[in-house]
Amino acid sequence: MDILHTADIAYVASGFGVGFLVGLTGAGGGSLMTPLLILLFGVHPATAVGTGLFYACATKAGGSGVHAFNRTIDWRIVARLATGSAPAAALTLLVLRSLGVESEKSGLVISKMLGIALVLTALSLIFRQTLLRAVASRTATRQTPADGATRNLTIATGAALGVLVTVSSVGAGALGMTALLALYPRQPLVRLVGSDIAHAVPLTLVAGVGHWAIGDIDFTLLFSLLLGLLPGITIASMLAPLAPERLLRLILAGVLILAAWRLFAWLKFSLTPASHFYNSKIMEIMDAVGRFSALAQESRLKIVRALISKGPSGIAAGALAEALDAPASTISFHLKELANAGLVLSRKEGRRVIYVADYAGIRELVDFLMADCCQGDPRLCGPYVIKEKAS
Repeated sequence: MDILHTADIAYVASGFGVGFLVGLTGAGGGSLMTPLLILLFGVHPATAVGTGLFYACATKAGGSGVHAFNRTIDWRIVARLATGSAPAAALTLLVLRSLGVESEKSGLVISKMLGIALVLTALSLIFRQTLLRAVASRTATRQTPADGATRNLTIATGAALGVLVTVSSVGAGALGMTALLALYPRQPLVRLVGSDIAHAVPLTLVAGVGHWAIGDIDFTLLFSLLLGLLPGITIASMLAPLAPERLLRLILAGVLILAAWRLFAWLKFSLTPASHFYNSKIMEIMDAVGRFSALAQESRLKIVRALISKGPSGIAAGALAEALDAPASTISFHLKELANAGLVLSRKEGRRVIYVADYAGIRELVDFLMADCCQGDPRLCGPYVIKEKAS
């Protein structure tokens, strides 16, 4: 099968768009891609973070190579940051694993941390010039901490970044750079930028591999995103010198704050137990929005229709992938998202996992659409209402 067949055009377009913004503004890929995957595509927060980490690693790798070639990386700073970030990332992964990769608890923790990280990143972008002026003033008056204190603070900064990046995939760039400006005011700006990017590569890679080990990476999704990333960054890098830097920074900060606000609003409903969704009309609406969001993708809609046609006997994921002429990994990913939305059920038969349509969940969605249809007039609503009244 042609490898390009696994690419989803919507994900490729998203990869291109985020890559374009990264190339134009220098923002981290994770801060833009992860909330996009959660809010627009309905990807589980753990999968979005794990996939976003590899995406962010790819966006940083090229820049790190350029800085290494130009010798604008202070490897002493990188080593200090890594001393704190590596063990912190490992401990954070253990905590996430204990919570359960796809559990409600892990989704809640990851989403809250992501929202906080987005707000902090936005604030660091807004007040970057103020910080630069303060650093310049401090350098002029020679108010710099002793090297031992600076080393310890750098390690502590690395540890904080290790936790934040592992949980949210956000913070390695803007927040790391802000901390380095405060800790090393006498270092040339270009060396701090290079050191920050160089540290972000192993951090996002280690955290990404950890997420892979606990089972929340979707490589088909990642391939589609990376397919759009390279041309996006390349085109934007050519246009970057012509763009107004301050305006772009403020726009990006606004986008991150908006994403954080949407994420917190989404959290109020998407992680609410299903039994709570019918306590009020707004809960019914948000539950329906979640299910329709899961269906608003061509492959998932085909999967649901195929499962409905199979009836209660269901079908295995491999056979479903073969029937739809799609990669098994892609089908498994979409089945997981549909199950999270309450549209698909699974059962074990020996070594096989059989998937069936969740007829109760689908019927609830239809009932939601048809509730009070035409004020219950059988002449207008037809057989559906007649059947409901008869039952």
